[in-house]
Amino acid sequence: MAILLNVPINEKEEVKALGAKWDNEIKKWYVTDKNEYYKFQKWFSKPYNDFVIIDHLYIITSTQPCFKCGKQTTVVSLAADTYITFKGEQYELYDEEINFIKLHEIESESLLQYLNQNYKFYKDYSYTTKTHYLANHCDCCGVLQGNWFLYSEPDSPFFMTSEQKAKALSVFKIDLPYDIYISANVCWGSGDYMIKEFCKIQELVLKI
Repeated sequence: MAILLNVPINEKEEVKALGAKWDNEIKKWYVTDKNEYYKFQKWFSKPYNDFVIIDHLYIITSTQPCFKCGKQTTVVSLAADTYITFKGEQYELYDEEINFIKLHEIESESLLQYLNQNYKFYKDYSYTTKTHYLANHCDCCGVLQGNWFLYSEPDSPFFMTSEQKAKALSVFKIDLPYDIYISANVCWGSGDYMIKEFCKIQELVLKI
């Protein structure tokens, strides 16, 4: 696996000296050693990208009652089990449990379109936080569903507390042609191991 870089022509010698290689077919510089990715953050597409998903990502769905209309609505989250988080030149590589991801930004228009069309997940304005962010919306009344209540409470749909709760999830695995960088936060939970242990993981073909 490799990660693609966005390198201005006047910086090609710099990136080459650090060990990047050129793919003449797709006309992109790339790096294959994930332990070297931290050296190339300036050539990730945007400077705030602080998270790399490696090999594959997951789309996970569940349900919860809408806080406004009270009806059950589908909610969706991205997740990953192999990824790198960055803080300056420091980085950590994770390769074990499936962890939920609170997504801030991603450049894949195909993924965002898929999430919008299938799960009503798109960027909207929150009067609570007074910001725009990517979020779920109620299937029935269309109201934005706050991210905090998805991950951070014992009764949240993506807070794993039991085998039964894990089995209620629908988990879809998407193989990536290249590792991708995003802006996100990981929502770790002590029960995340139950996703691999109890969930049926389905393959999903989607161009990212």
